[in-house]
Amino acid sequence: MNNVRPRSRFRPIAATRLHGRLDVGNVRLSRMSRAGTVWTVDMETGEPHECDFTPASGTWLETEDGERWALAAQAVGRDGSPGGAYLTVSRIEDDGVIPAIDPSTLGDAAGVPLGCELGGLIIIETFGSATNAGNPLQHVCTLPVQTSTHPHPDGAALVGPTKGPVFTYIGRGAALNDIHGGEVGANGRYLPLPGHSPSLAASK
Repeated sequence: MNNVRPRSRFRPIAATRLHGRLDVGNVRLSRMSRAGTVWTVDMETGEPHECDFTPASGTWLETEDGERWALAAQAVGRDGSPGGAYLTVSRIEDDGVIPAIDPSTLGDAAGVPLGCELGGLIIIETFGSATNAGNPLQHVCTLPVQTSTHPHPDGAALVGPTKGPVFTYIGRGAALNDIHGGEVGANGRYLPLPGHSPSLAASK
């Protein structure tokens, strides 16, 4: 059996115009179609859907060649309304890379998190899996996280009942990562790459 886990790399996307707010560089992107739609996943089921994305939906950018990209991890509705039940996602390109904004093209609009340079390897995680594709998660969660899995595959601290069907965890390894795709330590700072940037993988 082949135990090699799928990996990919970031592709820097140069922005010529930003619409909305961007606080940090190297954010993954979701390509907008000519019809103004983006790929999303249902937050509850993980099922992929194509949703509308309008100027009012959230933050997006334009490139010099006319491509439009929405920031990943934005909540939208099927009609593009902000704050819906679907999360914009980055799709792995045909050549195996994941698009992410190039912070050097935004001047002072974005900063690069410590250790999150473009080109770092990322490990593709399967949505809803009870096991981890790479090393144990190091992201520190300050709020309780509930799951049906016990024991926790990443060794998170159990703070809820010892009998299921729902178990509550908190602290290091309790959940995947933040919206920018990096793991954060107990001091609130990003952990260095490579090795601290999981990515969800949802089948089409």
